[in-house]
Amino acid sequence: MQTVWPHIAASLHPNDRPAPQAWQSCYETKYAIARLLQPQRIFEIGVRTGYSALAFLRAVPTARYLGIDANRNSHGGMRGAINHARKLLAEYDAEVHELSSAQCAAS
Repeated sequence: MQTVWPHIAASLHPNDRPAPQAWQSCYETKYAIARLLQPQRIFEIGVRTGYSALAFLRAVPTARYLGIDANRNSHGGMRGAINHARKLLAEYDAEVHELSSAQCAAS
């Protein structure tokens, strides 16, 4: 059985070390679902450090990924984590954008 956790564990943001053991099953499940469904496109709200995106894209490396994140220290987020996600996903067809509901309301 293929696994994605070693790739994620090796790429953890410094603030996420050591990772809780519960994370492993979470990301393995995301990987398994993406591997089963084989989506061509993936959209994610709340990218944070990019671990879920990495799980999806390791399962389906040819998928196009679009993620948005508020890039804030709230709701489980971590300011600046979006940059970690961009680096983590650089080898994939992935775009990660910063966008918050406050920005949408101001438009």
